[in-house]
Amino acid sequence: MDSKYGIFKYNIDVFSTYISYQTNTPLSYIRQKQQIVYFDNYINKVFKNKIIVFIYENEYIDKQYLKDYETYYASCFQNYKKVCSRVHFFELEKDTDDYLLEFKKLLDNKSSLIKKENYIGHIVIRPIPKTFFAKICIKSFINSTDRLGKFLLKKSCKVSLFGIELSTDSIAFQEQDRILSACATTSLWTFYHASQQWCGDLPSDSEITKSAYSDDNGYGREFPTNGLSTEMICRSLSKYNYASEYFDFSKQKNLNLLKEYIFTYCSSGYPLILGINVKRKKSNGKYKNLGLHAITIIGYSMTQDFQNSKSTAHNINALYVHDDRFGPYLKIDLTNDKFVVTLDENNTLSPINTDDEIYEPDVLILGLYHKIRVPYIKIKDSCIGLIELVSDYLKEKDANDPAKLLEQFQWDIQLKENNQIKSDIRNSTIIENKEYYLTKSLPKYLWYSIAYFEGTAVFGMLFDATDIEHGDIFLEFIPLSKYSKNIVEIFKVYSDEYFQNKISNNITYHNGYIWGIVKYFRENESHEENLCKLYGYLKIPNKIKEEELSDNKILNKREIRLNSENDYEKFKLDKSLENEVYIWVIDKDGFLCIGREFKKSNQGHPTLTDGMPARVGGELIYNYEDKEWIVNPFSGRYSSEYTLSDKVKYVENTIKYKFQVFFPDENFKIEENI
Repeated sequence: MDSKYGIFKYNIDVFSTYISYQTNTPLSYIRQKQQIVYFDNYINKVFKNKIIVFIYENEYIDKQYLKDYETYYASCFQNYKKVCSRVHFFELEKDTDDYLLEFKKLLDNKSSLIKKENYIGHIVIRPIPKTFFAKICIKSFINSTDRLGKFLLKKSCKVSLFGIELSTDSIAFQEQDRILSACATTSLWTFYHASQQWCGDLPSDSEITKSAYSDDNGYGREFPTNGLSTEMICRSLSKYNYASEYFDFSKQKNLNLLKEYIFTYCSSGYPLILGINVKRKKSNGKYKNLGLHAITIIGYSMTQDFQNSKSTAHNINALYVHDDRFGPYLKIDLTNDKFVVTLDENNTLSPINTDDEIYEPDVLILGLYHKIRVPYIKIKDSCIGLIELVSDYLKEKDANDPAKLLEQFQWDIQLKENNQIKSDIRNSTIIENKEYYLTKSLPKYLWYSIAYFEGTAVFGMLFDATDIEHGDIFLEFIPLSKYSKNIVEIFKVYSDEYFQNKISNNITYHNGYIWGIVKYFRENESHEENLCKLYGYLKIPNKIKEEELSDNKILNKREIRLNSENDYEKFKLDKSLENEVYIWVIDKDGFLCIGREFKKSNQGHPTLTDGMPARVGGELIYNYEDKEWIVNPFSGRYSSEYTLSDKVKYVENTIKYKFQVFFPDENFKIEENI
């Protein structure tokens, strides 16, 4: 073709003809190709009754293919092209007789039926026969990001078409070219694209395949590749700075555990690679093993059934995968514990011939940020083990009803970053004392375990995901419902009473993280925490006045710093003040500091503390008529940041625990109009 681009209304035959010309592949082969059948079905199902046009670029330089071209195709006798072609798809709101005119309007930045917001994706086509799909970024049929419904990983795929900036939310897909890549290579390629850790350009197929071989490879040819083993997949992950881990399901068919891994990691933003056995049903009803295959898990769907299970993950009823045998967003139905391949769109099945095929899980491979060291299974066992121990304790105390309620908890275990958790806390309408959680120092990566009861989140627990596996990693309990206080009381009583009898004498509990949880609820409030609760948090004065300084030092107007009950004998409050008032403040150690302020002197509360941090502060004024001291929180330098309710609470505590203790012969009252 002489033209640099062209535009057509989407039709599978026209599209296939274009591919045939660009790749020197017979049209008859293309029309029977499983990926073409799948893609056409996807377009027709997802964009049903929509007008779709495609715009092709005849000369597109693809960085990844260029690397593969240099590695292999350039040295072939056959003269393969080094440039690819790229096809872009748009959804039109209404039809037109002249698509080219509408596209020229878009190029000229004029109003057009072809709109950037109606862009649905693109395909890069390699200039080689048969295995030509280099990259497919197509809009998914799932818009929801509900972790407990239909969930799909997505990234913004940005492209430039002749200066027109376009984007669609997708995860890139490609098919193996059978020379530089096998199914495992394409699964890794999709994994790297979907990974939140990956930044920059994706590696090429040849680079991924090379990364899977050891540096001293001398036992086999890298290209053409015959596939990658589990060990080789893990080696590639390691070379791209991922900590790899795999779980063998070939012998132990534990579908619930597999669902737990998938739900926990995928819903936390991590794709997974699943090695499977492909089996096809024969005429006699038995299944024939077609061999091993690798796919990339990028999503799932789940029911809302919260009964008879200790994990929300067990509600998963389907997976969404990129499978290079078919295409992107392939649905694997888990009904009846079988991995049945379908296409999910309005609950209809794809016409592709997959009804006689099933997938059997063989190995699940994870690739995580290397500082995430604590495994999921340890967190799960600790959460379930804790509830079992507390439930047993309640039964011993004849509290069977609370025990049964605890046993019905379902766990949703997530791997989250510090900023994600704090954002959730900040936006919560349930959590009280948000400032405590938001200002708490936490590691970057955390395990966040949420206990659900009949679909309602009751409480959460935070664990350090970056510590050593046998460390004391429990960090915090987070209340998520009105029932949380009851749970806290149960845990506190259990931790105190049960500790000596069972926990301390059994090393089993020390090996898990239950010990850390018990210790958390056994620990008494620290002196500093108690002071903050009674008198407010420490803060520096928000201003130092010139009148409070002399020779670059803060004046000291403090008359007494009260700590002991007998200190009042050393100091008597003067009721005959005329041009001055008493000012007071609770300092960093919880001592009551008192001094005098001349009403026009501008020498205030910082002169009681040498300008150091303090808590609540105010005035102390004698009421001759009622013969009582009026206490207020009117310190602009120390009390202004507190809420009205906090000011009242802190002043009441100061009266109760300070003034009335140190001056038992006097009457004190909080000022009414604060």
